[in-house]
Amino acid sequence: MNIPKVIKIGSREIQVSIEALVDLHGQYDPMTYIISINSKDSRMAQIETFWHELIHAIHDYNETQSMIANEMMATQMDGGDAEMRAYNLEEQMTQGFASCFLQVIQDNNLLPLTK
Repeated sequence: MNIPKVIKIGSREIQVSIEALVDLHGQYDPMTYIISINSKDSRMAQIETFWHELIHAIHDYNETQSMIANEMMATQMDGGDAEMRAYNLEEQMTQGFASCFLQVIQDNNLLPLTK
């Protein structure tokens, strides 16, 4: 199976482009919803990069960075238990990621890409 040209994540359509990149294996642009993968890399490296960038796209969809920043600010402001907040945040992020990841694999028939 080839790397798909479009991936659906929730209501978003992420374009996937295999092109010559300089000093990068790949990147995800959250402004344009485009994953770029270096065409000069081996097929296995391209597949690994695809999964890596897909995870960045899922984190963007789940607004993971905002969650982390908000929790860090709240802990600093109220002097709360940072360890417990980190644990709870990790659980929220893992649940959100797992649900979204399963949806992406099912909606885009990606399991054959792992063979």
